[in-house]
Amino acid sequence: MPAQISLGKSDQARLARIAREAGKTREEVLRFILDHGLGTAALILGKVAASRAAAARGEVIPHDAAMRRAHAVLVRQSGKPKIAA
Repeated sequence: MPAQISLGKSDQARLARIAREAGKTREEVLRFILDHGLGTAALILGKVAASRAAAARGEVIPHDAAMRRAHAVLVRQSGKPKIAA
């Protein structure tokens, strides 16, 4: 299905720079972005929908508990705290 999009000047410049640096045409870069970006968008939107459904069912944790979990992950990954506990 043919489609047309309009890009602002800054996006046109970014596209041209990326294409030039990759040694590809703008069309090739756009195809790459669509091929990979649509899959990523579908994954993200699916996770958002699942999270909203879980929240609607009451399956949420308080903010403080979420921050403690995030802090614990950072400590495990780096071996030292990244933020004050």
